[in-house]
Amino acid sequence: LIPNAKGDSKNLTGKYFDYLRENNPQIYNFSVEQYQKNGGKVFGGYWGNQPFTSGANYLGAVIVLLAIMYLIFVKSKLKWVFAGVSFLALLLAWGKNLGGSVDEMWLTNFFIDYVPLYSKFRAVSSILVVLNLLFPLMAVLFVNHIYNNKEWAKQNIKKLMIGGGTVAGFVLLLAIIPNLLSFTNNTEEALFSQLYNQQNGVVNIADVEMTLTEFRSGEFQKDAYRTLGFIILAIALLFLWISDKLKYNVAILGLALVALIDVTLVDKRYLNNEKNPQNKREYLSWEKKTGFENTPNASQGDYQIYSIETEKNSKIEQEALERIKEAKKESKKNSAKIEESVRFATLNFNTNYRVMNLDNPFNSATVAYFHKSSGGYHAAKMARYQDMIDFYIQKELTMLQTPEKTKVLNMLNTKYYLYQGNLVLDNQYAYGNAWFVNNVKIVDNPNEEILAIKEINPKETAVVNKKFANLITNTYQNNEASIVMDDYKPNHIVYNSKANSNQLAVFSEMYYYDDWVAYIDGKEVPHLRANYILRALPIPAGEHKVEFKFEPKMIVIGDIIAISVFVLIMLTLGFSIFQEWKVKKELKPTEE
Repeated sequence: LIPNAKGDSKNLTGKYFDYLRENNPQIYNFSVEQYQKNGGKVFGGYWGNQPFTSGANYLGAVIVLLAIMYLIFVKSKLKWVFAGVSFLALLLAWGKNLGGSVDEMWLTNFFIDYVPLYSKFRAVSSILVVLNLLFPLMAVLFVNHIYNNKEWAKQNIKKLMIGGGTVAGFVLLLAIIPNLLSFTNNTEEALFSQLYNQQNGVVNIADVEMTLTEFRSGEFQKDAYRTLGFIILAIALLFLWISDKLKYNVAILGLALVALIDVTLVDKRYLNNEKNPQNKREYLSWEKKTGFENTPNASQGDYQIYSIETEKNSKIEQEALERIKEAKKESKKNSAKIEESVRFATLNFNTNYRVMNLDNPFNSATVAYFHKSSGGYHAAKMARYQDMIDFYIQKELTMLQTPEKTKVLNMLNTKYYLYQGNLVLDNQYAYGNAWFVNNVKIVDNPNEEILAIKEINPKETAVVNKKFANLITNTYQNNEASIVMDDYKPNHIVYNSKANSNQLAVFSEMYYYDDWVAYIDGKEVPHLRANYILRALPIPAGEHKVEFKFEPKMIVIGDIIAISVFVLIMLTLGFSIFQEWKVKKELKPTEE
């Protein structure tokens, strides 16, 4: 209903610090220090208790007004369903704020435990998508109810105006007396209690708190008055329509336009075309214009890796120079960024090592813009890879002074390590893209799989679940045997294998049962999982072309369904047009 009811970390954080810098440098220095020390959880632009939140889940003042009036005035069994589901969704979206801690959020935990698929939501606030659907639907149903019951609306116009005015009055009350709400979050309240007990004389803590709450209440008031304005416009349009001073089409168009302007203006706080006054090449909010405006810059360490790899294979630089020449013909803008992008893209297509960024290994995806990454970030990491992080990788990151002992990172082919933009380790112990093993350790279950890695040398032994035992023998001899990667694409990897006897190859690639298919000399063959997360494949003696292709069955099935439905829709449409033409032809009077 009110966009900045709890603030907005994206836009208001910088605005607050700019305000302090100009008006009170002493409080500014203190606030910045506390902001950094507490990981951005205090003195930012968002003062609610929901973690990782940048702004409001704003539905729109007009939409919320019309939806509330639907719930108040329309007599329908359906509205109780909408009201009940909306209320339940709100309670679920509160998560721990309904209970007090993650363990105490009784309602959410009940749904996670007993409602199918609910546990697949990434965050409790995801359920707000239900309100995003229901509130606009209720708003439309209210307008439709007035359209179908115009006489009723005229008879009850006073009640309707009182209902809308009550919502407007509530917003006006908050705008006039914002102190009815709190403008600090739980973390800030605890911090202020601590700071009051540790007064050090550097700044007056009361002044810090007052400055913070005054700024935030001021921003809230601006948005409250904004919301009030849109509500008054919507009520006015309803009144003019019901009292026949506006035609239906004009009233509906007016309501739609006001609602659209309302949400669009809030949307543009997060995505717009407004230039940064200090740097005309940057936008105040992100928008991709040339393809390179907002991309990260390669660090010194990234270029060190490029230099090392091109010294091994001079063809990479030659190919990059040719591609740069062609790219510059197409675009004269951002030539330095074009050159950088082409160089690292060429490097990626011609190499297949992995890089770990030690600054923030599992919560930053920057390294993946330039290299294949052993870490990085994804909202839904594979559970098995997360297990390896928890069991082994976190510990191995503290052992990099002896990289020969970091066997899990080595079997992931982690060749380079970056820290603060510098190359700090060129790991000569990485196992490479694929290797042959001499021994196989068969285990009974996944628990034993992951625990057995601690006991083996992955370069010589593979841990395999017993369900794959029929595909392998217990020992292999890899004398005079080799396997190298010939070509790499994200969905198609090619290797060349040479051996005098049957071999078991382990590949430094994640195992996916359903979608990746293995081929030897063009013939599909079964492959297996090794070392809890990697792929493995028995390869017969001789020289062979080994391929892994990404061939997801569901995409093929989805394509068939989509094409079939499209054809059915077109046939139905064509038949309808034909029937209408036929009827018109029969009704057309014959010429005398």
